[in-house]
Amino acid sequence: MRQVAGLVACVALLAGGTAPVQAGPMHDVPYDPLPATVEELPQGGPTTLPWWQDGVLHVDGRTIETKLSRIAHRAGTTVVGKGSGYPASKTDWYLVVRKKLKPLVTTGTVGLPTISANGRWIAWLKETYFGDPYEDYGVDTRHELVVYDVRKREVRDSYVNRRTVYDDGDNGMGMWGLDNRGRVALGIAGQDYIWRPGHRLVTLKGRSYDNYLDLDSWPRGITQYARIQDAGLYGTVDRKGRFDKQGLVHEIRGVWSAGGEGYFYRTEGGSFWVDRIDDGLRIQLGVPDVDDDNIGVVGWESDTSVIAWQHDTYGDVKVSVLLRCDAVTGDCERVEGGPTADSRAEMQERT
Repeated sequence: MRQVAGLVACVALLAGGTAPVQAGPMHDVPYDPLPATVEELPQGGPTTLPWWQDGVLHVDGRTIETKLSRIAHRAGTTVVGKGSGYPASKTDWYLVVRKKLKPLVTTGTVGLPTISANGRWIAWLKETYFGDPYEDYGVDTRHELVVYDVRKREVRDSYVNRRTVYDDGDNGMGMWGLDNRGRVALGIAGQDYIWRPGHRLVTLKGRSYDNYLDLDSWPRGITQYARIQDAGLYGTVDRKGRFDKQGLVHEIRGVWSAGGEGYFYRTEGGSFWVDRIDDGLRIQLGVPDVDDDNIGVVGWESDTSVIAWQHDTYGDVKVSVLLRCDAVTGDCERVEGGPTADSRAEMQERT
């Protein structure tokens, strides 16, 4: 095990006891040498993250028979369902409550719901079309933005906006962020807003960014896409909608930890890292250097561990291996059980 924990403590001490949010360049902590193969890694226990295979959903040791294979999961909250979310398509989404599925949405078209990083809130945008979105030029569309309280198992609030939407979503409405307080970042006809359930929309103030990419929102605020830097710009938003930049993440397909102190991602070169923004450290994970696009980020299993998945059921050599890595030391292990390589399987949808 590498001596990373001591370095974390030193950084925090030099910062005056409590390390601030990233204010400058991150200090890289490479993992050297990387294991040559997955087989070299030690064997660990099963994962608590959900996975689906052969008509069975596996959730933290429990099994549920279901054909619903699309999965979203954060901090113990799991949503499953089906449907692409394309205009006028049929979709169904359910909250997993122990060994039962509680319906979240029964009508309208809804893409995969978004779960806040702490698992407390679920948000989705339901669209109802009064016309054919594939044939008509300009379709009367009713948007309903819903925020659901997982703890109380009820809808907290909803916001309705009805408007004419043109080709490629022009003049439409989209949701692109959900923080740990249940606040939603959204766009309407090219203008960005913040919505706190129980309150009115507030215009997002500050520099304009392209906010319609699939970025994981910073749990303490929002993440915007900064096109010039080709990076994710994360920061806080006050009640008046003013954005205060805190830092950048340069791989925009990663996932934040429950409290927003860590960001887990894979680089274009294929290596895996965790940015510990409160400590100013960029920790490389001990994932074997495998030249394989079929290994990717799944998510955070706990505040200090992340899960990656090597999965290929189409190649000459079929493989399905889950890896658990320590987000502080970078050490990794194989995960007991999990999806097998002999049939299609699904986990949380991440790159």
